[in-house]
Amino acid sequence: MRHVFDPILGSDVSTTVQAALQAGQELVTAFLYSWRFGLFWDYNPYNSYCTYTFTDAAFPIYVNKMQQSAVGAVQIGPYSHGSVDPIGLTFQPENFTLNELNYDVGFADHPVEVTWGINDSIDYGVLINTVLGGTYLTYPSNAMLPAGLTLKQAFALGAFSECDFWIHQAIFSDFPANGGTFYGTTLMHRGMIKSVKITSSLIKFEISSLMRVFQETSIPTQTITPNNRSLPYLPFAASPYGGDWALNSSPNPLTLVFNTSESINTGALQDSYISFNPAGYAGFNGYFSGMSPQPVFKIQGNDASTGSTVNVYFYTPPIVPGVIGGYNLFSQQPLTGVAAGFENVPMPESAP
Repeated sequence: MRHVFDPILGSDVSTTVQAALQAGQELVTAFLYSWRFGLFWDYNPYNSYCTYTFTDAAFPIYVNKMQQSAVGAVQIGPYSHGSVDPIGLTFQPENFTLNELNYDVGFADHPVEVTWGINDSIDYGVLINTVLGGTYLTYPSNAMLPAGLTLKQAFALGAFSECDFWIHQAIFSDFPANGGTFYGTTLMHRGMIKSVKITSSLIKFEISSLMRVFQETSIPTQTITPNNRSLPYLPFAASPYGGDWALNSSPNPLTLVFNTSESINTGALQDSYISFNPAGYAGFNGYFSGMSPQPVFKIQGNDASTGSTVNVYFYTPPIVPGVIGGYNLFSQQPLTGVAAGFENVPMPESAP
């Protein structure tokens, strides 16, 4: 039997649920859907994270603690300043369905397809304790580009790609309206948003399992990387061009304005990346355990700088936050001092 955890205290209540089943009690269940992501459409100097939480039940379900990994139940809530705000989260009723959940022993990958009949007339907000004071932020509240950004558009632009996604089952002794007891939640599936298909009325997620990494990753006999302590091939931020960038108030095309007076040649930024959050002076977290990275956008090219401005063109439309901050520019460092025979591999940042 799966472990069931009390929704408030996080204690293991599996024996209570098992006893109810053995006594012939018919339980009421509902699925809970949640995914966590870095706040990307607004000013985010502290790398705060939000969680969308929905249920296929006809009533809201509040949960304070639930299982999210191999360990027991943990405190849930919005992340701010690098830590969770211990206030729990409410799963709001929405039109969600999913296909069969399949399990296997070993490394077999069983992705899950989740369908959301999203309502474009709703501004789906998230609870986040940022400088805005812990209010509900809504689409299209703050994004500068694209104008009038909706949640569906954000999915289409890949803003939630590879975000952690959880499917839980909530278990009740009866419907809450009938006085039923909320026994707890049990984790049914944990994976990542692998792909998204969008129609006029639906969003279909493919949620990969954590086992997919064993199916897709080719492990070479030898790997040469520029840094033995962080993600392979992740470029340095603000290199070779430094300084915080500010944004033109009416970008068309997207115009980035240097706070410094660096001179940039035509095409010098090609195939570099920009992250608009967290703010450049706060530093960029490419990855840390349990959190997906912020969206990054690849640069197709640029005009030569004029004064302190440079026009930058992207392969895909970027999502630009509405509140101006410093941005992170990622480009490969010059290849200097490399080892003989490996002229295309930058020197490691630290010794092995």
